Amino acid sequence: MTESEPTSAALTLLCPTCGARFGVTLEGRGPENAHVTCTACAHVFTTDEMLQAMAASLNDLLDLARTKLSRKL
Repeated sequence: MTESEPTSAALTLLCPTCGARFGVTLEGRGPENAHVTCTACAHVFTTDEMLQAMAASLNDLLDLARTKLSRKL
């Protein structure tokens, strides 16, 4: 590893039920698809479910932005 390569990464995830934010360190985060309990609403979900919900939300936002931009052009 060189000095310019990061040793870990941080990501903010959102609970797909209530929208609470979670800070996650990607290095050493445990088993893939671990179960997570939201401290705000007590919903239990897997990290994969959370990431899929966030991806869907991002795609919705991108579609909305594309629509708004195409109207302005």
